[in-house]
Amino acid sequence: MLVPGCGKGVTDAIDAQVRAGATTVDIGHLTDFNWDRLFVFGPYSFPEMICSDLGLSSSECSAAGFENVDEGHFLLTFMKGRTISYRETFSRFTGNFDKGCLEKAIPRAEAQLAIERRAGGSAYLVC
Repeated sequence: MLVPGCGKGVTDAIDAQVRAGATTVDIGHLTDFNWDRLFVFGPYSFPEMICSDLGLSSSECSAAGFENVDEGHFLLTFMKGRTISYRETFSRFTGNFDKGCLEKAIPRAEAQLAIERRAGGSAYLVC
């Protein structure tokens, strides 16, 4: 069953941590739904690539209704086994994910990300 992210619960929680000056964020503790892996897809990711990385069949991919990720966002996709638990767009105004976090499974137990402030004050989430 697909549970699309209509709200911004995870994004808002990460944003609060970034604004508070935290140096790390534990995404596993920010969620109230069941998941075992997080995938982060960057700007310009397209449905076929997303579905391939998630291990979804063509029919599962069609049913999921993924769209291209635009340049101002990341797509957070939380999986439990082969099922999408939750997904949500993450604005780059909140921060950026380091390339090392993109397009791979991040196990829940390893979803403690460092928050780095880089040139210009941009916050980067680093795996």
